[in-house]
Amino acid sequence: MNAGPFSTETEAMAGVRARATALGGDTIAGARAVFADALDGIDLGAYDRRIVDWLTNLDQPTLAVLAGIIDRARDASRRRTA
Repeated sequence: MNAGPFSTETEAMAGVRARATALGGDTIAGARAVFADALDGIDLGAYDRRIVDWLTNLDQPTLAVLAGIIDRARDASRRRTA
């Protein structure tokens, strides 16, 4: 999936479609699945989950951008420690 950076909403939604398809989902629920996938493996407390639940009610392009930022941050962290 293209994790960005995204310059337009169209690019963000294309990223959602590609990643949602790779996850076996559709684009309707795709942004939520993409966001959940980006958070996979991250230890979350009760308040963290509450905020994540709130975030999943945001629009699809916003979730796509948040997922992309998380993915890029992980990639940058891996590069720094490699």
